[in-house]
Amino acid sequence: MSSSPRFNTLVLALTDLDPDSMRPFLTRLLLTGHTKNVADPYTTEIQRLDKALSQLQALASITLARPYEPLANSAPLLLAEGVLDSIVNLPNIIQLSLNIDNYYLDRVPNLHKLTHLRISGFSHSTPEGTELAFTRMSSLQELHIHPSGNIMREPFFHCGGDPMQSITPRVIARMQPLRVLMIMDPPEATKDKSPFLTTEMFDAIAVKHGPHLKRLTVGSLHVISGAAVDAMKSLLRATAQLIRLTLAFPEAARRDIIEAAVTMNHLTEMGILVVDQAEADVAFEQLEMAGQRGPLKALREVTFLIPGDAHCVIARSAEVTQSRRYTLRSTQSSSSAHAQSPQPVDQHREPQLKVMWRRWQPFESDIHDK
Repeated sequence: MSSSPRFNTLVLALTDLDPDSMRPFLTRLLLTGHTKNVADPYTTEIQRLDKALSQLQALASITLARPYEPLANSAPLLLAEGVLDSIVNLPNIIQLSLNIDNYYLDRVPNLHKLTHLRISGFSHSTPEGTELAFTRMSSLQELHIHPSGNIMREPFFHCGGDPMQSITPRVIARMQPLRVLMIMDPPEATKDKSPFLTTEMFDAIAVKHGPHLKRLTVGSLHVISGAAVDAMKSLLRATAQLIRLTLAFPEAARRDIIEAAVTMNHLTEMGILVVDQAEADVAFEQLEMAGQRGPLKALREVTFLIPGDAHCVIARSAEVTQSRRYTLRSTQSSSSAHAQSPQPVDQHREPQLKVMWRRWQPFESDIHDK
């Protein structure tokens, strides 16, 4: 067990929740999902959890996370559901993160103040249960779902077929308008599986959420249709307030989307998920080519995101990128005389496009966010 006085956060194993040691002023709680050998009946354990959580009336953020050690015992499903049932009585919960497997989305309580919801892993939820859970969240502003297409499947040790899709265009269209959305195709999808990022999905996002979105993360590690790419570009045109766009697409689709994104009047930040320096070079060249075809409207910052623990790759890539610093043409210098090629940056002034490298782990901020 560890705590951080500065952030008023407690990180501990699920079965370490002790009713006698809870602190009423605690605002953030991360349960790692570790378990001991639970000798008591589950009903007794759930009662203990309920008593412990009931004392945390100031709690604003709660996370159920997978154990960090792959071989560690994971929390029994009944205990995880017990936590979800207990937090319905906590009046100040605004952020909920479920980074676990084998839960039911329709068990997520109706938290009237909930503004941030993060979901990772797989659940037993039906499309109807997913829709019920999402539509009753009247205050929700930020939704992160990864993976998005296959939220429902059998437990991995009983998986007898392709996972079923429960996040549908209908579900997206019936939600409250969102300001932040992360929606990603699952990496285990196959070419024979029905695509998740369809024209209908992009259209639903554009119509219901497009005018309100400020940050959007979207992508698929698999080939998507040309019609879906066109629908994604239409979605970008529907975003009147979008300031940050993060993409994870194969090269061909990414090129078309980048060309549409860099000419947006309000987009200032872009994130691009890459696997290595070579792919980053391709993406950087796509940005350069887009900048030559037309002036950058507002884009000022590009972050290349490396998945997983890749500090050495990030350091090496950042050094390479620094050695080839370019200024892409901006609105202020958009005359044809300057449109022939990227120009080296004057070392005495800031480059017009800031390039950074970061590690991409969508749920690591559950621990580190301030």
